[in-house]
Amino acid sequence: KDWHLWGYFNFKENFNCSGYLKDRTKPLPTMEYWETMLEAYNQVVDPTYKFDPDIPPTQGYRLNEDGPPPYYAKLSPGKGRGLF
Repeated sequence: KDWHLWGYFNFKENFNCSGYLKDRTKPLPTMEYWETMLEAYNQVVDPTYKFDPDIPPTQGYRLNEDGPPPYYAKLSPGKGRGLF
């Protein structure tokens, strides 16, 4: 298959992800999961890129180096995952 030419919808259809994507009860990714994704990114995309070590991705995102995380991930009952 020409997966390297695929877009979002091709992957969603091929791997039958519709049910998973609509599931509003799936948990937030764990730190172990994030570490796996960060390692995969470095292996496949850019081995020199360094992720922000000060704030774990499970605790928030910051817009600049001087400020606290303005957003944090949370599961909202009945609505699913999001940034708050």
